[in-house]
Amino acid sequence: MRAWLAEHLPSARVVPATSNAAAGPRPAPGRARPRGRFFFFFFFPLPPARVVPAPSNAAAAADVAEGRADAGVSTALAAQRYGLAALASDVVDEASACTRFVLVGPPAPPPPRTGADRTSVVLRLANVPGALVSAMTEFAIRDIDLTRIESRPTRTELGTYIFFLDCVGHIDDDAVAEALKALYRRCSDVRFLGSWPTGTAAGAVPPALDDASEWVTRLREGRP
Repeated sequence: MRAWLAEHLPSARVVPATSNAAAGPRPAPGRARPRGRFFFFFFFPLPPARVVPAPSNAAAAADVAEGRADAGVSTALAAQRYGLAALASDVVDEASACTRFVLVGPPAPPPPRTGADRTSVVLRLANVPGALVSAMTEFAIRDIDLTRIESRPTRTELGTYIFFLDCVGHIDDDAVAEALKALYRRCSDVRFLGSWPTGTAAGAVPPALDDASEWVTRLREGRP
């Protein structure tokens, strides 16, 4: 699997509703995961509401349109497509909250380097003191800017985790390639998810080939 593109979109939702929703809504379906983020909305303006999960944002809007609920948590696009009025808009507990969407496909060469790129890897580290710090050091000593670090349990052994890392740069950047090679030698397992363009530069761009590398090259060639 390769990641070809990652995009962050605002998490704010709308509350599509039927005409009788304000009088006392019946169960209001919402996507199971963001339900917690939007739960507060139903208990303050609409205390009689009973919140139940729906499989997706679109399914929540469909339940309202087909009469199974009086209100739901969904997207503005879904509400529009089902011809529903919005009881509320910009419903979110954190104004800056975003949802990340990733386009994935089968393994293949990554898109060309653009100078405004991200690279994503998954690491499995030995369960020994300092393992994570050692892995992070491979980025730090090369001045590579990490933009995301997340951990998940392996579910194979107590106390072991895998780590999802995003960094500024492309696998064709010398610094990023060197860091990946070092991680391959150091970690129990490394999965390269991909390098992709971000469209706009954000974060510190990895440094180009430095004087030390040029110095080693001269030594190999017998030059002072």
